[in-house]
Amino acid sequence: MFVAILLFSSIVLYCITSLPIAGIPSPSILSFTLRAKEVALEEIARQAKAESKQSSDYVFRVGLRGGGCNGFEYYVAVDFVKADDYVFAAGDLKVAIDQKSAAFLDDAVVDYLDTMMEKKFVFKNPNATGSCGCGTSVSF
Repeated sequence: MFVAILLFSSIVLYCITSLPIAGIPSPSILSFTLRAKEVALEEIARQAKAESKQSSDYVFRVGLRGGGCNGFEYYVAVDFVKADDYVFAAGDLKVAIDQKSAAFLDDAVVDYLDTMMEKKFVFKNPNATGSCGCGTSVSF
């Protein structure tokens, strides 16, 4: 496994390379800021404790689903690996992306926004051609 450290907008990002599952070719690189990675690991630990399981049983799922005013919405979830997932490693964080979402998430950066008004994962995606005013919906 290769983990490269890049400097991007004064934030150190861990770029992750793919570990293909069942011979599925791997997509490009998806990056997480350090804060996003920390929060994702905390979410996995919280769910594992609530379900009396090991954190290593879970992955942090990142993807797109239809919806919103621009056609697609990003989503994140603590989940289990599915047969057709791409699975990545970012240090201790295992990330799963479904095949349909993978092409749209190449070179995207996942960050975590923590303000007085909201706490959420946010995506900086060079593949997006537009987004709505509230930032929830995106088009490609």
